[in-house]
Amino acid sequence: MKKILFWCSLFLLLSIAVCGFAYDEIEIDENCGDLAFFDSRYISDIGDTYKNCSVAEKENIIRFYRCEQRYNPERTDNSIYMEKINQNDCHIDLSAGKVFPYMLIHTRFKTDSVGANIRLFYLRQSENGVRCDQELLKITPSGKLTVSDGTVLTNVENGVWYEIHAVLDFASHRAEIYLNGEKKCDAALNSAIARLDLVRIWLDTGAGGNLTLDDLQLIGMQKPFSMGEENFSSVFLSDAPLKNYLSDKTAFHAFGKSVFVGGAKTYPDCNMEYDQSTDEIYADKKTLYAAYSLTLTQSGNSLRSDNIVMTAGSDAVTVNGKKVSLGQKVKRDGDNIFVPLTAFSKKALGLFTFTDGEGLLITARTPISIDMSEHKKEYQINGVVDPKLNIVKELNHYMEFPRPTAAEIRKKYETDGERGHPRVLATEGDFERIRSERNTDSYTRDMCNYLIAKANEVINKQPFAYQLLDKQRLTSVPSELHQRIILLGFAWQMTGDKKYVNSAWKNLKAVAEFPDWNPSHMIDIGEINYAFAIGYDWLYNGFSEEQRNTIYQAAKEKGLDETRKCYYGRVPRWTQYANRTDAFVKWKSNFNTVINGAVLAGAAAFIERDPDYCFDIMEKSVRSLEYTMIGFGPEGAWIEGINYWCYTMSYLSKGVGALISATGSDFGLMSAAGLKETGVFFSSMNSEIGVNNFHDIWQGRHESPTLLWLAGVYDEPALQTIRRSFIEKHGGRTVYDVLRNRSDWTEEDGSLPLSVSTRGLESVSVRSGYDAENMYFSAHAGVVMCYHSHADVGSFVYDALGVRWAADLGAEDYNIWRDAVIADGDNGFYKPYRRRAEAHNVVVIDPNTNSSDGGQLSDAFVPLIKFEETGTITEAAYDMTPAYADKLRDYTRTFRADRLHQTLEITDTMTFLSTGQLNWFMTTPAEVEWLVGGYFLLKKDGKTLYGKAMLTGADLQTETTACEPLLGAPTCKGQSTNPGYRRLRLYNDACSGTVSLHVLLSPTKEGLNPLPVEITDWSYQAATDGFDVTVDFQCSAYNTPVTLIAAYKGENGILLKAQPQKRTLYQSMTETGTAERKAFSKTFHIDAPPDRSERLDIMILSGKDQIMPLCEKLWIPLYGKEAMGKGNENGRNEQTVYRKSD
Repeated sequence: MKKILFWCSLFLLLSIAVCGFAYDEIEIDENCGDLAFFDSRYISDIGDTYKNCSVAEKENIIRFYRCEQRYNPERTDNSIYMEKINQNDCHIDLSAGKVFPYMLIHTRFKTDSVGANIRLFYLRQSENGVRCDQELLKITPSGKLTVSDGTVLTNVENGVWYEIHAVLDFASHRAEIYLNGEKKCDAALNSAIARLDLVRIWLDTGAGGNLTLDDLQLIGMQKPFSMGEENFSSVFLSDAPLKNYLSDKTAFHAFGKSVFVGGAKTYPDCNMEYDQSTDEIYADKKTLYAAYSLTLTQSGNSLRSDNIVMTAGSDAVTVNGKKVSLGQKVKRDGDNIFVPLTAFSKKALGLFTFTDGEGLLITARTPISIDMSEHKKEYQINGVVDPKLNIVKELNHYMEFPRPTAAEIRKKYETDGERGHPRVLATEGDFERIRSERNTDSYTRDMCNYLIAKANEVINKQPFAYQLLDKQRLTSVPSELHQRIILLGFAWQMTGDKKYVNSAWKNLKAVAEFPDWNPSHMIDIGEINYAFAIGYDWLYNGFSEEQRNTIYQAAKEKGLDETRKCYYGRVPRWTQYANRTDAFVKWKSNFNTVINGAVLAGAAAFIERDPDYCFDIMEKSVRSLEYTMIGFGPEGAWIEGINYWCYTMSYLSKGVGALISATGSDFGLMSAAGLKETGVFFSSMNSEIGVNNFHDIWQGRHESPTLLWLAGVYDEPALQTIRRSFIEKHGGRTVYDVLRNRSDWTEEDGSLPLSVSTRGLESVSVRSGYDAENMYFSAHAGVVMCYHSHADVGSFVYDALGVRWAADLGAEDYNIWRDAVIADGDNGFYKPYRRRAEAHNVVVIDPNTNSSDGGQLSDAFVPLIKFEETGTITEAAYDMTPAYADKLRDYTRTFRADRLHQTLEITDTMTFLSTGQLNWFMTTPAEVEWLVGGYFLLKKDGKTLYGKAMLTGADLQTETTACEPLLGAPTCKGQSTNPGYRRLRLYNDACSGTVSLHVLLSPTKEGLNPLPVEITDWSYQAATDGFDVTVDFQCSAYNTPVTLIAAYKGENGILLKAQPQKRTLYQSMTETGTAERKAFSKTFHIDAPPDRSERLDIMILSGKDQIMPLCEKLWIPLYGKEAMGKGNENGRNEQTVYRKSD
């Protein structure tokens, strides 16, 4: 048997080596959805131009009125005008570039001067330098609209508009031609044309003339065209291949609480918990029954079936009388017993298993082999994730999210939803509760009175005007509109006063009359959609039917339609830099959340107007929101930054909140990985002074009423306490604070941790408390380049004494960055100073002059490799090597934050690939004073921070510089000069080998430890004529001598005088450690003191200078109740009191 197994194994290995490893086949057709290559109604928000469009005027006239009149609030003309005024030709070329089964070319056109030779639709395919052209439609000089086969469709009259649809079918090589909505003919396509690369609208050489085009479109389509029907195809991948792959398997998702069994995805009433550290799903007996038809009975701590016995606290399972070790223990949580599902399926049931490390488990009776090589990679294109197909993630997301159809959402609405108005975020019952609490609860009364007063201020404000002041956004109209409308709607609900309805109508009517809601910056449409949803829904009973109809028609035409078309690829993808207009549909960004959340609220508000239309929007927006939800995985971080967390969560709560209030369900969205932890993440990144403002985040403290929503969804009262505390200190009350407040919770309910780490962003934060004077430290890492990113992985902020000493400058004016991109293309990404590494609290090796290189490798991911909390000390370490792999062989950045003494130590240990310049930067608003020996002082607002810098393996130079680009680095016209800030620079011009740079920051002299030292234990016992005291401690000695001193001190702290022969005043020990943390132990014999009111003082000093203690003093009471004879639970005696006793 052994020989057979050997030869079989060898044959298998040889087969793999020769043929390659065979992965399971999952054929997914990525060619889904239509694609608008060009649409003259949509222009780029950068440069006021069209994408996929090139022009050859040749001294003739071609004008794009949509571009020319972009800023005109009275704009009615979006047409394109072409006129020949010389013998040269002129043309417009529309480019495609992707193969589709069908291609639609559409336009309305007219001419005011028949006579030119107009090649209306001139087609071209180019491949390997070979062109294949066909003139599909032309207007002859005599005015005949003619097809390529000679068919005359009509005689074109001057000044008359005509509409043409030309539908190319590449499989049949036919072109259907429609004139004014009526099919006229099927024309033959050149058999050599298999795709379309270019469409030219061409006024050829010869006589003069003109042509006006409107609604010019070039659209790739998946379905055949049929006049009068939408013919739309969704951009979302089909689930069918995933279902087919799982058809003979069983699958589970810990967060989705789903089980795929018998060819279908089910949601049994069961419990699953996920342990990230072991990649194990723990499931209850209901899960096992749903998946394996395994009937288990619980008795005490045991689960039993006819042939299986399991017991909580044990990893042993008895199967058919034989014990099997699972390797993971069965657990009990409350009344439920949880089984380690992967281990049980594999070892107890003998199944093959696959896990992805993110909550997905697949089991089968045959081996499972799924390609994991692309898993967990992020493909970045200038900060935008390239939607490259990842089979593992597709399986994970399919199992995690229910993906309801429009019919399923409609059924839920009709059975459990709110059919009347209001129903968006709040119902009549919610408002009735608030009206009642206003009479009985002082907090609610004060809040309502404040909000009604704010609504009264809105009444006197003028309606909005159509303005694009920064050439991109509708100024502040979208956000301010919804703030006005929600205040007016709330005041109307509280008082019934018609003045609020009238003011809301005035504002909504003005925006309804805008020429558009700026579809080039789709997020503007999102915010206005939400404002119109709240206005229509909350003030429904105050508006007339005519007013309601005006609101709906404007929202449908300028908001809902524009958003819905994106789900079908019918809005040009290139109308904004980096593919952002319809790309929000599959984009992990705030764009996705704001646009989807707002349109969800809009569809929920307008359901009765057009149910099929609204439920289709709800289906697609729920599906699209998956890309937001996965952005919070695995532990709740939001990679764009904290202000974008606020923006994202604001619209997630609005959209999902509207979904819940209208239908009674969130359809599984709020069960996504990380959502439950995201409120803690947000709070961890905030101090009383300000946030950790990494990436494009503005300075200052950020707050969000969404904390109240999360508190309610996940039963986390501490989040409500944090929010209410902020309001009491800083104000900022909103309508959402009333809607979501839980009056049954007190401020004492719940608590938040002082040290938090969050994977994904790889962030850490440590604080000594939640007040302004407390120490706060926070750092982050993760991906270097993403949307809104800077080259700042490994950067940190640090507060103490009510001052932010280590600061981040935050975001540059977006127009500065945008102008750099317009000027330099992709190379402009890191041109603004604030985006570059030297603007942050990080290391820069050999600063460059390249505006496309920010100082850290853009495709890197920097992981958090250590996060340990011991007593009051938290240590976090990052493997920075991936971000510096072109310059360094190894690089570890370690932070050591001491909550007790409010100190922060930063240690950077690097091994250079070759000799290079080392730069260590820290931005500060403080004045900097350099002292000898690497010591320095930071001074601000009458307060002082003490610092010490040491470099081993090389000499260290120091200086203070302005916060500006390094010599030779790129510069941006108009960028901030960063007044009030300066930059600490620690550097060495020629580092090589391994060096370690150590910086310590402390609010006190005593805390300025040149070396990190920690007392780990102490004990003493009676001995002849005194005591034997043993102290254990450990330190990273860096080859520096360490001295331990022990001395008596009396009640007043004065060192007692005594004869040496009667007792020892002190004893010392000197040891030399290594660069690694080393443990020491020292025993002292202490003679009996003359009285019993004394204590033993122990200090550890640096043997080099003995200027300051390396850690806190250890006071050991020798008598009384405090003299316990051993260290406390934190490894040290932190008591400072003593007592005279017997």
